[in-house]
Formats: sequence, structure tokens, C-alpha cells
Amino acid sequence: VYGQSYPGVELPCVKHDQESVGRLMAEFALARGAQRYALLTHAHWRFGDHQMIDAATATLAASGVPLDSVKIRSLPPERDVVTQVVQGILHEKDPPDAFLCRNDFYAQIVHDVALSHDGLHTGAPWIVSGGHAPLGGETDFSRVVSSLTLQVQVEHIATLLSAAASGAQRASGSVVIPVEFTVSSPTESSEGC
Repeated sequence: VYGQSYPGVELPCVKHDQESVGRLMAEFALARGAQRYALLTHAHWRFGDHQMIDAATATLAASGVPLDSVKIRSLPPERDVVTQVVQGILHEKDPPDAFLCRNDFYAQIVHDVALSHDGLHTGAPWIVSGGHAPLGGETDFSRVVSSLTLQVQVEHIATLLSAAASGAQRASGSVVIPVEFTVSSPTESSEGC
């Protein structure tokens, strides 16, 4: 399985460290002084989403962020729907000053909407993606990325498949891919987006 298996399911899997994804996204926003948050995630949650959300909210709570300062939105992968939701959130009386996005798709839409949004009550929001794809080209937002290249991830999958095909058992049923934080640009230390 590529991705998180469910508790009690005995399938070998290659998965990203979802707890670190959530923690790193929340730490990013906290370090920039954010006080209100929007967490945008998939419409259909999987076990890894639970781990990421639990870690992000636990990190925020440990820093004294009240529960009513965190909006969690489950969104389909449809640009128009996500755009409407983000516009609505940014029009609220006290809009979030940080968006913790489950993937680059949501983060890019938040960035685009925030840039075109007239009448923001505050400056542009901080945006971070927890998409954990391998580090690639430039983005308009900061990201939590895989510490392993896609090639190494595929090699782990091939090893697990070969072991399963030959009937061999691995000592560990899964491979946890570490993640790390990357900032989009040097100017991000002082400005939103």
C-alpha cells in the first residue's frame, strides 16, 4: 500500500510521517504569529489525515490556541468549490491569518485567491502545504516535503512488492518516509503568502 494503512490492517505500506506533517505546518504558522487558522483537507479523510489533523491541532492547543480559532474544512478537489470556500473564509469578520493546507492544490488556490482578494481585513495570510511531495520547483507558499526522492520511495515500494510476491516477510511491515520543512522564498520571513 502506498499511503497509510488503517489500524489493525496488516498490509505493508510506504507512508509519510503524517504526525510530523501536521506538527510542522502548525509550528510554521505559530512561529509567524498567526492567531486564527484554517485547515483545508480532503473531502474524504483517510487514516493519515486523522494523524495530520490530530498533530496540527495538538500543536496549536499546546501553544494556547483556542479551539474556536481553528476552522477545519473538508473540500473536494474542485477548483471552483475550493475558491468559493476560501473567498468566504477571507470575507469573514476575523479571517484566518494562516492556512494549513493538506496539499499543494489547496495551497495554490489560497495563494491565488488571497492575491486577488480586495478588502482583506488583515495582511495576506500565511500559507503552508502539507502535501509532502518530494521537493520540486518553486512554489508560492512554504511546504512540508518528503525527505526522500520519488525514486527512493518507488524503490521501497518495489522491495515490499518483491517480498510479498516471493512470500518473504519483512522485519517491519511498513516504511515511514521522513518529511522536512521548506520555505518558499527568502521574503517569506517577513510577509504573508
